[in-house]
Amino acid sequence: MTQTVFRAYCGLNGPHGDDGRETEREAIVVELCQKWFPNGVTTYDAVGLWKGNNQERTIVVEVITDCANRDHDLMRRLAAEYKMLANQEAVMITRQEIEADFV
Repeated sequence: MTQTVFRAYCGLNGPHGDDGRETEREAIVVELCQKWFPNGVTTYDAVGLWKGNNQERTIVVEVITDCANRDHDLMRRLAAEYKMLANQEAVMITRQEIEADFV
């Protein structure tokens, strides 16, 4: 069955690097996932680079859906709210069509 996977990449550093608020930003990600996707999401840790700066811990929020238009809007809301609350310059969202089956 064709599904759409969305991923939002939520960096945990502040605008000037590690500012000691990483745990607070992690909690924001969890809160926003529960708010915008109460039926569930997958999150995982990654390491990213932003504009050539040092490595940054990142939480990737992943949603697989058959309601792409609705969930794209919800993912954009999650990303925009995270950007504001976590004082981020940007949050990247990706979209990819996949074949997925539940067994």
